[in-house]
Amino acid sequence: MGVRKTFVEILLWGTILVWSIPHSVTATGITVPSGATFTMSSGSIFTLPGNWNNDGIFVHGDGTVIFDGAIDQSISNPSGETFYTLKVEKSTGDLRLNNNVTVVESLVLTTGDLDLNGNTIALGTNATLHESPGNTVKGTSGSITTTRALDNISSENVGGLGASITTTEDMGSTVIDRGHGVQTLDDAYGIERYYDITPTNNSGLNATLVLNYDDSELNSVSESSLSLYRSTDEGATWSLEGGIVNTTDNTVTLSDINSFSRWTAGSETLLELPNLKVFSYSSPQVALVGEAIGDLIELHIQNDGVADADSFNVGFYISDDGAITTDDVLLTGGRVFVNLVASGETVEVSLYSGASVPEDLDPGNYFLGSLVDELNVVDESDEEDNFVSLPITIDIATAVDSDRNEIPEHFHLGRNYPNPFNPVTAFRYDLPEGSEVTLTIYDILGRQVRILIQGMEEPGYKSVVWDGTDDFGDPVSAGVYLYRIQAGDFTQTRKMILLR
Repeated sequence: MGVRKTFVEILLWGTILVWSIPHSVTATGITVPSGATFTMSSGSIFTLPGNWNNDGIFVHGDGTVIFDGAIDQSISNPSGETFYTLKVEKSTGDLRLNNNVTVVESLVLTTGDLDLNGNTIALGTNATLHESPGNTVKGTSGSITTTRALDNISSENVGGLGASITTTEDMGSTVIDRGHGVQTLDDAYGIERYYDITPTNNSGLNATLVLNYDDSELNSVSESSLSLYRSTDEGATWSLEGGIVNTTDNTVTLSDINSFSRWTAGSETLLELPNLKVFSYSSPQVALVGEAIGDLIELHIQNDGVADADSFNVGFYISDDGAITTDDVLLTGGRVFVNLVASGETVEVSLYSGASVPEDLDPGNYFLGSLVDELNVVDESDEEDNFVSLPITIDIATAVDSDRNEIPEHFHLGRNYPNPFNPVTAFRYDLPEGSEVTLTIYDILGRQVRILIQGMEEPGYKSVVWDGTDDFGDPVSAGVYLYRIQAGDFTQTRKMILLR
């Protein structure tokens, strides 16, 4: 057993500190000035409740450094620091990196987070990250990375970074980068984790990816509806790929992946707010006076603990200041009647597709928001202060005639209406130019269910109906389905729910 020694502060001024036998040492802080060397011996344990400042030389000697302070701590070395085993065992506060760090053997987060703070942690070829629930590597910028040779692997959690891969192919030297900046997804919300997976051999992989996440990274996204999203241009654009979420194991799994790139998890749904709340999670950013925008707006309503509601009305209003009230301008056709929201129940509401911006509204910048404006509850005393609205900026660009332009300016795949549906739903899509169009229905595992459209189409505003049957005319089972359009170089995927 080593001998525990306690120091107020370790200050090395032009000296060399060498532990030739295993020691267990605690110091409130360490400063290694330029010209000094700090050497640990194999098996030594250095526990530090203060900061690490190194302008000299640190030789890890296969030892372990533990940060256990009850305040925020930091690691500083302008040249970058290398640890053999680095542990975070903090009751409060974070460990923050001020420079890059390399870990040779293990990075262990038992209690407390490690903030990348814009820096990089490089795991050596044999190093492993160990995290516990709620105690993770984090940071809006920076990454943790490792490079491994991957060949014919099964459920390989590479470096412990949380991206488990299965493939019979030889991926060769593969770089796994994990970051925690929220990715900007199309019509969805991302969690606080993403992966850049870059194999040397990156085709024909027929791989399965299991993306792990921590509850602390959900970013107010509805966990039960998580899917995997993919970007092939470093996060500039994203496509919905699907996957199966396991909220017990905190994983999202997707198979039949032929190549890797950037991946994250996300959902079109935010967490429901407490009490009886309403919020939009999809809406247009630009609308024209008189333009139908109803099928671009959806929301969730949850009754969490207030008295059972018999029925209520939701109104969609346009406001000058974002404080939505019933005195604001109601969308034409902008009120929805909703039935039976019992305590604990969540309802998804779709606005009537023809709902539009009133034609007498002056052009300008406004806010579009939703509000529970009429409510019938069992206990009237619970009605007050139980709703909120989250406004969304909308630019009323210019007044137009009720007949809109015949040719849209951009490709677009609208949300199906109604959603959820049983068994018929409709899709709207916009073609600014003549295109070879394919619109396909898939199940949540990515298997083809029905090809609705396949062929050359003229430009214009289009729509098509699906009756809930497959390519053989047989009714499909209830569940989550994806619909994807391919029009020239344009692709877009959305999610829908079929009820039976």
